[in-house]
Amino acid sequence: MRTLREIKKRITDEFMASEILRNAYRLSENDTFENKFSTVSIENIIFSIVASAIYVLEGLFNVFRKDMDKKIASSIVASIPWYHRKALEFQYGEDIEYNEDTMTYEYLVDVPESKIVKYAAVREESGYVYILISGDDAGVPTKLSNDVLTAFREYIRQIKPAGIPIEVASYNPDNIIINIGVEYNPLVLNPDGSKISDPSVFPVEDALNEYLRNIEYGGVYNSTKMVDAIQQVPGVNDVIVRFISVLAANSQSFTYLKGNTWVSEGGSFKLINPKENISYATRL
Repeated sequence: MRTLREIKKRITDEFMASEILRNAYRLSENDTFENKFSTVSIENIIFSIVASAIYVLEGLFNVFRKDMDKKIASSIVASIPWYHRKALEFQYGEDIEYNEDTMTYEYLVDVPESKIVKYAAVREESGYVYILISGDDAGVPTKLSNDVLTAFREYIRQIKPAGIPIEVASYNPDNIIINIGVEYNPLVLNPDGSKISDPSVFPVEDALNEYLRNIEYGGVYNSTKMVDAIQQVPGVNDVIVRFISVLAANSQSFTYLKGNTWVSEGGSFKLINPKENISYATRL
């Protein structure tokens, strides 16, 4: 909030900057309001009254804003982003308490090491909200234990609005087999797909893994985007997709992808046996 002095200075600066007023009062560009107008001048008195009125009005607006912020904070807007944020704020092993001011349950302390939910996806299903969560192991989403899920479910039960059914799950990534043929440039790549300049590097496999890692947690695999990612690899001339097969996180058998996309049930994807499923040829 501005001070009374700051408000009045803004008014006098605008007054002195006006060419019309300078001509009317016969003022030069180097004159200042304080040098040309005394504290008892009518101009100074008017500006002081106006500045005081603005100061009071801004103060009232500031009080109103704080009151509205408090009311907003005390209202639970149980949107998809709200559930997502709250899932990532979960602290395993820490209790929550009811805050009378905000009328919500909150953690009393922030313990970063207890925030073991590193990935979350939330979607509305028919009649309930589905929350998928995972931990992290060296950048890879991993299934959380039943003990963690029990604590997380109780946490969500206490913070959510009454009457909203919630389902919580945690799985390992979906296993995905990507069987493709790659037409390669023999000036850049070896017949096994490794780089001629560095045979320890397999850029097509790296591109596949990078594409899968960059799919948003709980998101969708897309064959067209996968092919686009591989075609950006130096030394790749063309790509054909033979088949895509997915072992969903809660399934017992692989399913062949019939369309172009697959929604991850486990939240993420793990590439299976890439060397066995990528063939290279100078002509396809």
